[in-house]
This record gives sequence, C-alpha cells and structure tokens, in this order.
Amino acid sequence: MKRKLLIFFSIVILLGFIPLNVRAEDSYIDQKNDEDNGIGAGSAAYRIYGREPGQSFKPTVNRITRADYYLKYPVPGGWINVNLVDASNGMPLAEQGHRMPGEEGWDTMYFDEIEVEPGQDYFLYLVITESSYNTMWARTSSNTYDDGVLTIDGDMYGDRDFGFRIWGYTYSEEEPPPEEEEEEEQEEEQQDDTGELPETGEDDSQDTQEQTNEPNDNTYSVDAKDTDEVVKEEDESVEAPTLEYVKKNEEEVEDMETIEAESVDTITIGGSSFANAKIIIIIGEKAYEVTSDSEGNWSIIVDMKDIEPDEYDVMAQAIDLDGNGSKKVSLFKLTRLEEEKDTVQPTPVSTKKERSLWYKLTLGSLRYISLIILGLLLIGLIVLLLIIVAKNEKKDKGKTGKKEKKFEKEDPKKENMFKENLMKEAENK
Repeated sequence: MKRKLLIFFSIVILLGFIPLNVRAEDSYIDQKNDEDNGIGAGSAAYRIYGREPGQSFKPTVNRITRADYYLKYPVPGGWINVNLVDASNGMPLAEQGHRMPGEEGWDTMYFDEIEVEPGQDYFLYLVITESSYNTMWARTSSNTYDDGVLTIDGDMYGDRDFGFRIWGYTYSEEEPPPEEEEEEEQEEEQQDDTGELPETGEDDSQDTQEQTNEPNDNTYSVDAKDTDEVVKEEDESVEAPTLEYVKKNEEEVEDMETIEAESVDTITIGGSSFANAKIIIIIGEKAYEVTSDSEGNWSIIVDMKDIEPDEYDVMAQAIDLDGNGSKKVSLFKLTRLEEEKDTVQPTPVSTKKERSLWYKLTLGSLRYISLIILGLLLIGLIVLLLIIVAKNEKKDKGKTGKKEKKFEKEDPKKENMFKENLMKEAENK
C-alpha cells in the first residue's frame, strides 16, 4: 500500500512541473530595415572596429530568437559579437559571437529565447576584433526605420538606420502565436543562404558603379602617423600619384573638389601610380600609408573620427623603392564638420510587469533551477523506493526465520508427549 502511494505522489509532482501550454517554436520577422528600404550591395556603410555601432528598435513580440545584419567587406573567419541590450537600464540580454561569412551579405546570429517587453526600446550592437578591421555594417542614408535610431559611440542619429532584421514570436498562455507564412520564410532563408538580392525591377546603375570601384586587395584602414616620419623630400623624377575616385561611406562622391564629413563617416580614397609605390595621404599633421599593387592601383580608408574638425587640403605623395619622394599633389578639399548630435533619444516605455513565481519556474528565468530541483526530487524518490523495498524484504525474511524456529521448538515437545503416551499405554497393559 505504501509503495502505491509513493508512486502516485511521484506522478503528481512530475505533472505539476510540466507546463500545460506548449511553447511556440515558429518565429518570424518582427522588425526590419532591409532590401525594401535600400539595404544591399550599393548601400552606404560604417566601419565596425574601434566603434560602438548599434541600432535601436521596438519589438511587438515578447520573445526574440534571432538577429540578421548586413555586412560589407567581411573577413572570412573573422570573429563578430552581437549584443542585445535593454535601453531602459543598459543591461545586456544576450552576448553571443561566431565567425563571419566570407562574402558580403546578411549574417545571422541565433539566440536562446530572449524574453522582451513589446513596445520597449532595445539596442542591437555589433563588435568585431582588430583582425576584421575593414568590416562594415550597411546602412541607409535617410531615416528608413521609424521605431529606432542609429547610434555610434553613444551618439544618436535619427536621419539614417543600419540594415537589420529581428526575428521572434509572441508567447501566450491562452492563444498560440501567429504562424509565419511559408512563402516569406522560404524567400528569407534562400536569401540568407545565397546572399543574393531579389530582383526588384529598379535601376541597378548605382550598384554597378559601386562594384566598378570596389576596393582592390590593397585597400587598407590604417592608423595615422606623423607627417615628419613618412613624408620625403620632393624629387621631380618620381611620378606623382593621381586621384581616380573618392567614396564617402561607400557612396562614390561626384564632386571631388570639396568633401564634407562627420566623425561617423569614413572616406575611401583611390587612385593610381607606379607599381609597388608607397602612397602617403596627408591630412593636416597626419599621414596615412598604403602600397600600390603590381598595376599601380591603390586605395585607402580614412576614419573621420581621427580627424579634428577643420578645413584641410588633402595631399598625396608617392615614394619609390629607393625612398625618393614625388612632388606632393593636392587631391581635394576636406571639411571635417563639427558634431551634430541628434537630441531625440529613445523613450523607454515602462510596461514591465512582475511575473508570477509559477511563470518564472516553468517558462521564465528560473526554469533551469526548476529542472535541477525536479531531477533531485526524482533521484530522492527512487532512493526512497529502494530503501522501502529493501526493508520489506528484510521483514519478510525475519518472519520466515521466526516461524522455522517456532516449529523447531514445538517439534521436540510433541515428540516427548508422544513418548509419554506410549509409556502410559504400555503400563496399563
């Protein structure tokens, strides 16, 4: 009877820890700024290394499962970290990383189901190591996502947005989450796998122009040096470099006479010279070095956050293998603008509510503790059942031994009584 009761209570405890509602596994795109808004091969971009680029967004779901982001010039095998942060308190909700793909396009980071509050502001941040210096995050040149802003090093810019997609679903104890349309899911997955953009029927001239001036293998983002260290005396016998194009955040500049840039911008300068020439780009007191290829082509990326606000005459000099420097030539005028920060800050919506202890134990942050407790309870119940079974077997053996001893004691008495009766019968005869 005791054994049956223990089994019954064990089953009741097990059922108590199993949620009656099945957690949804289907997720879908909840927030996005992607191809529909111009994110793709021809997009502008910001360099990730050495900065803190991020994009704020407001989910309408209460579970986030994955994030997509469009990378330009990814370094194959380079490491990238993706952080998801609660804007209301600055607390990180997820910090995960993996190795980047080898081709430009959408990269994906999967999360364990992250519980969020619909309508509240969250930030998606990208972080990369020095080995992936040139990797950039594609962005638009205008405000294309109304529920968030682009941020660089803590400064908010409401007139541009990074390319991103946030996936998730809405968990409900009463109703199942909305299901994702199969056609949309297949289209998005195919695009993630191939990195190719769907045909939109729009003019591709901008993309063609971008691909034509794609930086060659000798494109570098380098740290600035002092001009006195690298600039050489002018020798008219050395051919001077020539300017062919200038890009601002990967968008080619048509008027190359005067270029304006902010601290968040990057300037790509490309041109030609003789083979294996050391090209020195001079901006004020700072100089940047790059080496031309076997055909004399060269290009270099300059980060504007390293340049102080002022007006500059950007100059270039070529140095041959013997260390002789060409005449310094003027490439273009550069105006490094003062900071123009967006005063509009994301306003967190305080919709957070206290979850019940039962919710936390079954579906919330304490569910792993519940599993551990449940496992310990099961082990304890098994041990208890084994102890009870062992005690019952011991009792049964004890009773059997007592009966045998009782029979042993009773048998001699009966034998003596039988002998006495025989003797009495013999005397009477």
